[in-house]
Amino acid sequence: MASPTQHRYDILASNLLFVGFLFGVVFNFLTNSDLLNSPIFSGPASGVLMLLSAVIVLGYYYCIRQGYRWAKVLFFIFFGFSALLLVLGFKKVVATQFTSPLNGVSFAVQWLLRIAVFWLLVISFRSTRSHSE
Repeated sequence: MASPTQHRYDILASNLLFVGFLFGVVFNFLTNSDLLNSPIFSGPASGVLMLLSAVIVLGYYYCIRQGYRWAKVLFFIFFGFSALLLVLGFKKVVATQFTSPLNGVSFAVQWLLRIAVFWLLVISFRSTRSHSE
């Protein structure tokens, strides 16, 4: 499958996703998140699982960078699902994500980055459609 034409909005969106990933990893270690203390990640395969997950996510972000339509559509689906869950469980989200100022900042920055990526991909879709007409 040939890569479609890259657009600057796709590149900007993927740059924000890469920054968000790095930001999330750094904040995870800074806040000593319970994720790393979970029994799920105590086994010998946990490092491999985390590395494999990171490779898949970063590869997916690279596909957005390359302008693949399926990757952008998948982002919209994930974003919509996440926003719906945020709205439906807002009280629980506030209780779990804002346990410390650092966690609150991390959560807010991650959502601001996702919203920016959403709008960049919307613009990308519109510019692709207007070029094809």
